[in-house]
Amino acid sequence: MGKVRKDGYEKALQEVGIPIRPALILDTVNDADQNMKDIAYLIEQEKPDAIFASVERLAISSIRVAKQLAIRIPEDLKIICFSCLDIADLIDPALSVVKQPAYEMGQLVTKYLLDKMEDPENSKFANSVYLDSQLIFQKSSLK
Repeated sequence: MGKVRKDGYEKALQEVGIPIRPALILDTVNDADQNMKDIAYLIEQEKPDAIFASVERLAISSIRVAKQLAIRIPEDLKIICFSCLDIADLIDPALSVVKQPAYEMGQLVTKYLLDKMEDPENSKFANSVYLDSQLIFQKSSLK
């Protein structure tokens, strides 16, 4: 999923003529402390005006790092992320999200797996399915 999101980010930049800056793209690991260090380095060295996190935990880490560095959200740094959870309002500041239809995603995956198990050679499902998402702006990205 991370590669699909990264590819989409790069494609969107290209479509509007914004050069891709690889130094602004973090490949994270499953280590919260290391991710916090990498985010701090990114913020201090590259001085981005926004962070678009691929998952909630990275957005929350970005908020924590910004607070540790006395960077004001959203005045100095805006933060947004992809989300399937309803936690955005519980974070301070409230997190702007691209909300994904988690329930529908789960239903489709279940149907796909059951169909594949029933008849692996003649599955009627496509390998890729696109569902509508909703962009919800909250305090983390508004001035």
